[in-house]
Amino acid sequence: MTVSTNELIGELNALIRLTEAEAAVARSRVAQARDDRIRRELEANAREAGRRRDRLVEAVRSLGGSPDLLGGAVGRLGTLARTQTLDQAMTVPQGLMADLALEHQLRDRAQFARVIAETVEEPDVARLLSSLEDAHAETIEWIHTRLAEVAVGGPAAIQPTPIQAVAGVGQRVALLPSRAVMAGVHRAVEVAAGVQNLVADRLGRGRDLAEAAGEGVTAGRNEFLRTSEEQARDSGARRTAQAVRRVRTETGALSEDELPIDGYDGLSVAQVKQRITRLRDSAEVRAVLAYEAAHKNRKGVVEVAEHRIEQLAAEAAAD
Repeated sequence: MTVSTNELIGELNALIRLTEAEAAVARSRVAQARDDRIRRELEANAREAGRRRDRLVEAVRSLGGSPDLLGGAVGRLGTLARTQTLDQAMTVPQGLMADLALEHQLRDRAQFARVIAETVEEPDVARLLSSLEDAHAETIEWIHTRLAEVAVGGPAAIQPTPIQAVAGVGQRVALLPSRAVMAGVHRAVEVAAGVQNLVADRLGRGRDLAEAAGEGVTAGRNEFLRTSEEQARDSGARRTAQAVRRVRTETGALSEDELPIDGYDGLSVAQVKQRITRLRDSAEVRAVLAYEAAHKNRKGVVEVAEHRIEQLAAEAAAD
């Protein structure tokens, strides 16, 4: 089989469609960024994707072909629909995995197209495609780091939407090994959601009372989880107790004396930050972060804890 310029144009047009999808995904993720740094990175990736798409369009025209602008627009709309519907049923890790699959496809397709460009002796196009390979490899590494953050317990760079948060809770609850505990957690979640929705609907702008009701529901949830863990341990259901403990940790429902930092509530911000940097277990940092976010929520402490988890995630990803 002899390859031709037409095959190269076809591959470039495929890359145009995929790059439109990549840009749409990056733009949709901006609203989910955990902080300004991640937001800037996502915005930059969306801009760079737009530039890559423009360069691919120019390359197709330089070869005498017609850029598939309509296909790119359809791809963009399809991706928008995916991020607004299908992604809402995914957890954050699942969404990142979908993004990772897209980046792998872009990199591999760019590599394939580069070989064709070299074969048909189009050095300018080959150089463009080589630069695209490098760009997508960098994005793949970025997503790997974000997934590692999730794997060691967060905080994820991409925050879940409200619907995704519910999906994530539902998946964790479904994995609890005790049916009785699972049913109890479901009841607690349903009661909490019902109370909060009712208060918000009836009071409208009466935020103080709504917040008070939310605090009451949270306290009830925390007590329910604590009791469930104790009962599971007393009955010898070790796995169930461990699963409930993880839920308590993730929701900031641990008590002060359960934290890996002694006398936590009595420490200053500087003291807490210093002790967080000494923690080597990401699960311990996660417990501190969740507790802090659920109680005092001091910006300096939260930032140090998040940075420490990023460090541990980077170390884990590099191993």
